[in-house]
Amino acid sequence: MRERAPMRAETIKVLERALEIMRYLAQDPRGYSLSEVSAGLGLAKSTARRFLVTLVHQGFVEQDPETERYQLGLAILDLSLALQRNSNLVAIAQPVLERLRDLTGETAGLHVRLGDRQVCLAAVESRERIRYVFDLGQTTPLYAGAESKVLLAGMTPEERADFLARVPRVPFSETTLTDAERLREEVERVARLGHAISINELGRGAAAVAAPVRDRYGRIVAAVSVVGPLSRMTPPRLDELIPIVKEAADEVSRRLGYSMASLSPKRP
Repeated sequence: MRERAPMRAETIKVLERALEIMRYLAQDPRGYSLSEVSAGLGLAKSTARRFLVTLVHQGFVEQDPETERYQLGLAILDLSLALQRNSNLVAIAQPVLERLRDLTGETAGLHVRLGDRQVCLAAVESRERIRYVFDLGQTTPLYAGAESKVLLAGMTPEERADFLARVPRVPFSETTLTDAERLREEVERVARLGHAISINELGRGAAAVAAPVRDRYGRIVAAVSVVGPLSRMTPPRLDELIPIVKEAADEVSRRLGYSMASLSPKRP
């Protein structure tokens, strides 16, 4: 029987180098310049440029037209979402989202942080004729919307301070919080209360209630939300939805292994 050559001998050098570049770009959401990629990976600038141009053409890398810095592209997100759709989190959340939709009559969604943005991984649409529809895979800024504020609450204070100092905040409507101090205070309030509310913060004529999903270690790994048109999502209705959404998020958390009791200090 013929012996297989070692795996290392079967690898394709050019493909290895392209993957190394993408892993390098993944280290910083702000991206890297051509010179930084060249120096960081020990490549000649001309070689690094050829790899980057090819990756940009394929959608795996993007280049900011103003700063000329390179960062990971949407093709990476597409692959990530394909993986996430089959992940344990989505499988666990799907039946909970369906029940949440049935209880509230509104569209229910599951959202996770993706760098400086948030993305909807799974959604169950309302059966109402006029309803809000999530575009799976579409990202939105991490400073606007109930889901985003829940995910911001899951950051450490240092991560949140870095985000607020680094990320420009553009208003989508008159209710979008762009002031750093006001946003910080709102996120701290969300962390205390365990839920977030947004009213037309993304300028889409909708309001939402969101609550955190925690993993077995107590970390916020996702947000569950219900979203509907402003005509139905009045302030009294939003208040009614808070305990329903929180219970749905808690159910997903329990299925992920989260337990308040297991995280409490042990009594002697």
